[in-house]
Amino acid sequence: PGPNVITTYTIGLNISNEWLEQLAKVGGGTFSQAGSTQQLRDTFDQITSDILQRTTSFATPTLSVNAFNRLFHQDDVYFSFFEPQHRVAWPGNIKKYRLCTSSLSCPPGNLFDANGNPALDANNRIDANAQSFWIDPDPLQQPDGANVLWGGAGNALAPTALLPRHPDRRVFTFTGPGTAPGSAIPAGGADLANDGHRVEDFNADGILDGLSTGAADSRLQQTKDLLAWPGNPVATLTPTERADLVIELHNHIQWIRGQDVDDEDIDGDTSEDRYSFSDPLHSSAVAYTMGGTSTDPVVKVAVGTNDGGVRLINGHNGVEEFIFYPQSTLRRLKTLRDNPAGGHQYGIDGTPTLWLNDVNKNGIIEEGLGDFVRLFIGQRRGGNEIYALDITPKPTALPPFKLDPTDSIDPQYLWRIQGGSVEYPRLGQTWSRPKLSTIMMANEPNIGDLKSTTALLFAGGYDDSQDNGFGPGGLGNAIYIANPITGERWLSVSTTDPGGPAPNDIVEVVDDPLVSIAAAPKMTFPIPSDLALMDSTGDGNTNRILVGDMGGQVWRVDLLPVDPRTNTINRLEAVVGRLGMVSSDQTLADQRKFFEPPDVIQVRGNLGFSTNANYDLVTIVSGNRADPLNRTIQDRFYAFRDTVIGPLADTPLPLTGVGDGIADNFTTLEGALDSPFTPGDLFDVTNVVDPQGTDLTNLQNANGYYFDLVDPGEKGLSSPITLAGTVFFTTYLPDQVVSVSACTLVEGSGVLYGINVLNGSSVYNWDQSPITDPLSVADRRYTLGSGIPSAAVPIFTPDGIPLLVGGSGGATILDLGIVLPKSQTFWFDERGL
Repeated sequence: PGPNVITTYTIGLNISNEWLEQLAKVGGGTFSQAGSTQQLRDTFDQITSDILQRTTSFATPTLSVNAFNRLFHQDDVYFSFFEPQHRVAWPGNIKKYRLCTSSLSCPPGNLFDANGNPALDANNRIDANAQSFWIDPDPLQQPDGANVLWGGAGNALAPTALLPRHPDRRVFTFTGPGTAPGSAIPAGGADLANDGHRVEDFNADGILDGLSTGAADSRLQQTKDLLAWPGNPVATLTPTERADLVIELHNHIQWIRGQDVDDEDIDGDTSEDRYSFSDPLHSSAVAYTMGGTSTDPVVKVAVGTNDGGVRLINGHNGVEEFIFYPQSTLRRLKTLRDNPAGGHQYGIDGTPTLWLNDVNKNGIIEEGLGDFVRLFIGQRRGGNEIYALDITPKPTALPPFKLDPTDSIDPQYLWRIQGGSVEYPRLGQTWSRPKLSTIMMANEPNIGDLKSTTALLFAGGYDDSQDNGFGPGGLGNAIYIANPITGERWLSVSTTDPGGPAPNDIVEVVDDPLVSIAAAPKMTFPIPSDLALMDSTGDGNTNRILVGDMGGQVWRVDLLPVDPRTNTINRLEAVVGRLGMVSSDQTLADQRKFFEPPDVIQVRGNLGFSTNANYDLVTIVSGNRADPLNRTIQDRFYAFRDTVIGPLADTPLPLTGVGDGIADNFTTLEGALDSPFTPGDLFDVTNVVDPQGTDLTNLQNANGYYFDLVDPGEKGLSSPITLAGTVFFTTYLPDQVVSVSACTLVEGSGVLYGINVLNGSSVYNWDQSPITDPLSVADRRYTLGSGIPSAAVPIFTPDGIPLLVGGSGGATILDLGIVLPKSQTFWFDERGL
């Protein structure tokens, strides 16, 4: 039952002809030539590798929070899929399934398809007979299973759609001159839907329709420049050359809109849709509710794709509502259209961050009440920019909401942050996802009070010079705080920030080397990780940042508001300390890198595992995401005890009366770089089952613990998360490409760890031994499916908290009986006491 597809590969042994090439092309495979035994071997290796490149997923599955009951998730789950190719363009898709969230109807956490059948097979992949939601109208392609080209959001942009959608697609760019923070974008942003920023050419003159002023040749040249179309300037063209250019530009605009102008499916029809949903390689779809009711919510889904677009998808029917191409990615579409063989091209590969401002907290976004929705997204390996869009629904979309309209949102382009600019000179590839939080800042000058202010926080990102080695240097060695309304910088923390304070800057820039009294290394390594944000005082505001870098260092940044009555320049300052150092360039095994953020919990009261009763426990796992197949580095899980639970000390300097931004006498903890173990180092619990006797004494005297990841090349590629005293994180095991003993193709596999956060001991019986056997160190690990696993995603339901871990083309769902305590809580205002 279901579709049965044969993929055909052809090899010409000293033969090359069009029939062999077309047979492979139509058959979905490849044609190769071979003229010797070795070339034939190489060809079969290439074919074997291509077969391995099946539909898969790296991005973390996404759940949407119930806007009408924020304690629990909704039951929809969204997966980002892609299919690797040997060419620069990869197809992708977003598919929707449903989770069981109540034990009254099904086992909590089970994943179901649109027909109510289990969506996962025995290998935790999407079942070949599963039908995702947003059903494909073509009965020949049901069920869609794990096929990336069938079903899902990509279905609406495929040639199989009942009606071509490209004439009505809402495709936007920004045709104005200024996009940097503080530049001349109209107040409230540029209205992309109504101010000439559409990518369309309905009169077939080769000119973007929104370019309505100026002579025709001037507008044609501007269109050519926006699309980065090669060739001589328009003013130098002959009439024939100009006519050819008009045809070329018109066809390219139609290709961008999704028309199959090049007959990519070789069916002779160039007026239909082409498959135009590009891959969301690392971008997780983010779902949010903007209205409706608790039983029929109006859900939108935002995602970035590597054609360079930011897409908004209707959560009810899967139809794309709009796609926005920034100018920098619009210029790359010519290469994607040509689609030469080569490395994958990146565009917008970051995960969006949504700012939902629901003033009256009724779950409905109503612009007239001051509600809004704003989206922030970085490019990851696609570039050094962060973009902001306002995607608030139009007033005409006020309640009663309808579930299926796809034109209720006219996006506004707010601003662009660009690496290398005056305000962001150290910003590299924008891997670090922008995070929204409130921080305490000084209010306007001369008022003298403090104000809780929403801010955008992110690290400096990645530099691809780190792909090929270990060492300081490159961009990305910074931490930034920005104004989410304008994109202007509020704070920069970096060793080297050559731009200095920006014009009219209200920030402190830590330009001095981050060197402690003990001459600790500088903050000279890129920081691609998301930031871990902490509220250490319980006032509801972020006042501490924790993050690791490419040098195996863990940084702590304390945020301090400045009284404008005494400091008219800065409203926010920082004190920086180096909490941990776990790497060394002396041996390959010690060249550890941190790509993912730490988790932090506050430990209060003597719990028996430390001589300090009160401390903050910072957990983090090392692993090089840019080189997942590396097998020489000994990666580890770390738990640092930060005993300075109050603000970091920063003694004012005699001449200025202010500190230098470097924490005084802050001890850097080292992870087994000094051997043997001495009190104050981290304690090695790799082989400790249950700390007792000497092991317990050493653990109590240490400033934390660590353990080695087990298998050669095993590495952490996700952030830990702590639930009810157990910390969970996933790792990747890079198996060989071909398993000789099993005669099968393998693509690596994943492991889920679950350990006692205080001492690293096992919690669950995960080694398949009899339940009566005592727990061992092997019980720390649960074997997942193939591929690189996502982070463990907790699913908050009334009956408990199952864990969802995405994998290669599917997921693993574990119901471990985690139930957070529920009790009646009271609060009062202490200011009246």
